Amino acid sequence: MPTYQGTVSDTGESNCATFTFDELSQQGGQLKNGNMQYFGLKFNVTGNYTAKNSRSFNLQAKAKASDGDEYGHGDSSLTISLKSADANDNKLNGTVKVVSGGPNVGRLYNMDFTRG
Repeated sequence: MPTYQGTVSDTGESNCATFTFDELSQQGGQLKNGNMQYFGLKFNVTGNYTAKNSRSFNLQAKAKASDGDEYGHGDSSLTISLKSADANDNKLNGTVKVVSGGPNVGRLYNMDFTRG
């Protein structure tokens, strides 16, 4: 199971995140057993990815407020768009948009992950 360490950031703010999922196929398909630890929450990550030669990800992430939301903003939902920065999926870069939960609904952040 690959593990990626990285950051979610915008101007003046950067937070650590960890992203894990089952090994990917060469042809693309559905992400399996995707999880992301971010901002004190454990997100379940689902979605699709494309073939390795031009790997990209279109993902959704959901976390229950009861699993760690200290501010009482309700369940969190994110949309994530990532691309492989190299042919070996060692670096994944893209964006994440906050769909629901917390004070940053509607905001778009950069994501940068390195396989660890």
